Amino acid sequence: GPAALAMLLSEQGLDLTPDQLVDEVYVPARKGSLRPEMRAAIRARGLVAYPLEGELKAVFGEIAAGRPVLVMQNLGLSWYPRWHYAVAVGYDLPAGEIVLRSGTIRRRVTELANFERTWARSGYWAQVAVPPHSIPATAEPLPWLEAVRELETTGRTAAARSGYRAATQRWPDESIAWMARGNAAYEA
Repeated sequence: GPAALAMLLSEQGLDLTPDQLVDEVYVPARKGSLRPEMRAAIRARGLVAYPLEGELKAVFGEIAAGRPVLVMQNLGLSWYPRWHYAVAVGYDLPAGEIVLRSGTIRRRVTELANFERTWARSGYWAQVAVPPHSIPATAEPLPWLEAVRELETTGRTAAARSGYRAATQRWPDESIAWMARGNAAYEA
């Protein structure tokens, strides 16, 4: 968890080591990092933790837009899980491969079919970390607003206002985006 998160955050210009993130995301009793802690660590840095739809096209869409994608896999079996976070950074559809940054391995080329199997065991969990003014390529209005709202509820109100403003620019006909933006402005 800490290593994958450090890789993901480095793409946003944050120079963190896995050791610096351990206290935030590693749960000793569980011998690993849980999803809520990973999302909270992203938000703590003023970034939006945007969950992707559980489809490869969403992962590929973000990678094609230049955004690495944090994914969770079960490298074990359903009855004996071995949870693992990795960062998807590339793909080659004709070759049927995806490129992951995994643990200490900077470039792990994995067969797409194998990746899909291990990713499916995690419930197709994937997310990106983006500045609030930079909406992901595959984002939809309601999930984006919900992710921005998480920033607001954790005291990152300026970042949330930026995310709401970006939503009204990207989806000008979405009344809920305007409501969220207006409510955040009123609170400020």
